[in-house]
Amino acid sequence: YMAAPSGSYIENHADAAPGETVPVPLEKRMYIVMVTPEVAPCAKVGGLGDVILGLGRELMKRGHGVEVICPMYSSMRYDLIDDLHEEYGELWCPHYNEWRAEKVYQGKVGGGLQVNFITGGGYTDRPAIYGFDDDLQRFTYFSRQALEFMYKTNRRPDIIHCHDRATGPVPAMLWDIL
Repeated sequence: YMAAPSGSYIENHADAAPGETVPVPLEKRMYIVMVTPEVAPCAKVGGLGDVILGLGRELMKRGHGVEVICPMYSSMRYDLIDDLHEEYGELWCPHYNEWRAEKVYQGKVGGGLQVNFITGGGYTDRPAIYGFDDDLQRFTYFSRQALEFMYKTNRRPDIIHCHDRATGPVPAMLWDIL
């Protein structure tokens, strides 16, 4: 709502103090899903994880519904995830000439940001998040998993916010799945 047209919500709150969070009116609230290879504080390499956490919390403060979808790496800091539980038992996803069953776990990070972590077999059982010869295949598969999860759980976000090149395949695959 930064570049708001005349008569819009932000202009009606021009008296808000600098840095003050002004909630979005109910009729303009959105459901936003962020698909990302990182989320702080549990799966973080550089600044992307921090951006996901900060942006997600700010969008929630403004009244939007926000969920994050991230791979469930074996190298994550599980001790920094609250209320981690299995959310979806058998997420069947195509992978080359076969179908693989993965699981989706849900938890909260950073004081309430909901994250759905998707298992990925050999693709997520690694000592690090990036830097492998098959990163293209790993993150293409994750992109497909994220879309399959949204489809099979009837999630219909207003915005799918893809972060970094690892989730670049999401927009290209979107029309095939949703």
